[in-house]
Amino acid sequence: MDWSPADYLLFGLMVAALMTGLVLARRWSDHAAYRSGAMLALGAGFVMSWANGAVGLIGSEDDPRNLVFLTLPAVGLAGAALSRLRASGLARTCMAMLLVQLVIGAGFGIARLTGSGDLPARDILLTTLVFGVAWALAAVLFRRAARAQS
Repeated sequence: MDWSPADYLLFGLMVAALMTGLVLARRWSDHAAYRSGAMLALGAGFVMSWANGAVGLIGSEDDPRNLVFLTLPAVGLAGAALSRLRASGLARTCMAMLLVQLVIGAGFGIARLTGSGDLPARDILLTTLVFGVAWALAAVLFRRAARAQS
């Protein structure tokens, strides 16, 4: 790998953020569904961010269209903060992330269909499907945890 010191620093910060999130989830709730939802959401966010920066989710890592995927961790962080890590709020946050993922996928798909995009349909579909399923499953797990807590 031809990484610069900044690349190593960014990756280290990403790993530290992932580990901090997992520790917080473990401390925040003893419910297995909550912990599983947190692991899934944090893991998917980590993989998405890492893959996007390393090779690009759409096109190459230098393709500026990949910047749109930064909205997903932003939605997740904002939702986690606003919900104060409560399971019901995190379920809504993951559903919001699913919606954003679908909008991004639809936007790239429409661009491709109208001829204004050169992206492979497989990349668009696979990215939307894999991460959309992750956000949806995390939402289900958080919803289950919220019902058990109430």
